This record gives sequence, C-alpha cells and structure tokens, in this order.
Amino acid sequence: MPNPNKPSKGGNTRIAIPKSVFETGRKKYKEGGDDLNLEPGNYFCVLKSGKVLNTNNGPKVLLEGKPVGDDVGQNPGTAKMWYGLGEDQIHFLFRDLAKLGYDVDALDQDMLEEIFADIAQNAPVVKIKVVERNGYTNVNILALADDYSAEDFSDGDTASQEEETEEEETEEEETEEEETEEEETEEEDVLAALDRDQLKSLIKRQGLGVKVLKSMDDDALRVAIRADKKYNPNNVPTF
Repeated sequence: MPNPNKPSKGGNTRIAIPKSVFETGRKKYKEGGDDLNLEPGNYFCVLKSGKVLNTNNGPKVLLEGKPVGDDVGQNPGTAKMWYGLGEDQIHFLFRDLAKLGYDVDALDQDMLEEIFADIAQNAPVVKIKVVERNGYTNVNILALADDYSAEDFSDGDTASQEEETEEEETEEEETEEEETEEEETEEEDVLAALDRDQLKSLIKRQGLGVKVLKSMDDDALRVAIRADKKYNPNNVPTF
C-alpha cells in the first residue's frame, strides 16, 4: 500500500493555502481550539451560541460557550452541550432551558430560534460541571449565574469557584421530589392574582433570571417565575 504522506516524484511543491486559513487556525489555537481542555469539576462559562445541527444520530441542539474564571487557564477551549431531539432525549434540553429562565411550556421550533438569538445577544453566564464517562467528556449546565455577566470576565476580573456558597450547592442538588404540594399551592395562589405588568415588576424586584419573551402568555410567565431558584413567594409585594 502506498504511503499517503510520501512526497511525489516531482519534488517539493508549493501549495497555495489561503491566509485566512492560517488566521483562523492561529485564533483557534490561542482560544484553546474546539476541544475542551478542563479537568472534571465545576466552572463558570459564558454561553455564546446555540443552533440545530444534523448529525449521524439525527438532529441535535448544540449550545457552545467559553469557560471563564481563575481556574480555567489560558486555553480552556470550547464548552459544548449537546441535546438529542428524540422523544427519549429532548427532556434534557427542556431541563437546561428552564435553568436558563426560558419557558419550556411554549417551546417549539420558532421559539428555539428566538432563544438562540437571545443567547448570542446577551451571552449569559452559567455554572457548568465537566464530567468524564466511558472515555468521553460531557458538560452539564448546573444553573444560571445571576450575579455575573460576560463583562465581569472581559478585563481579567474573574470569579473563582470558592465564591460558591454551601447554600448554592444545596440548591443545585435539590430535586422536584423535595418540593411539597403545600409550597407549590402557595406559590400558585400568590402569582395567580398578578397581571403581566405586575409579574414583570416582580421579576425585576427579586432579580430573577426569567426572560420575558413575546411568545409567552401570562400562565407561561408564572411557570417560568416558579422555576427560578431565586423566586421567593414570601416576598411578593402588594401591588
């Protein structure tokens, strides 16, 4: 079998490679390339984009972001979160979009495009967990980092994982099973009396990470507010 790397008999040949190829390669190298160069653990990440791609395993949603903070090094690479769109997989996408403050009750193809545009414009900061399973590196979104924005990391100001309190870690480990029916009923009664303008005012007053989209009706907005971990039903002002 001929060696594919063996030079041809014609001797050395100058190959015309566009300058843009070198510039793109140099930029990716400095950014860490497309691979993720992080050890397993928790990090901050600035989400940059979202899109739907056709893969060998069917269409999938891809969210991409840049890991940031004191503990990611100079070339952390790119964090990629993949979500299958099959009936047995799409609930993982719903779960993480809810963590980002989006209304999953109204989720459809048109809303996905709206969410991708919102992510590209606002570059939200999230907490991620890097894990290794069966030789593969996976990235999971833990929560929206409401206290930070992309600007906090743009001038060398970084936040370390030491700033995460025990209370935040406890909230990340909470499951829906731990919520009581009494608490859910109380939340529903509080929000049911508020109209859309009052709900938007509540989001600002409590500093919630809920994104108010045009496609959301009042009931969907209430669902998104209840899903926000910072929402306090006991601190709803009287309008």
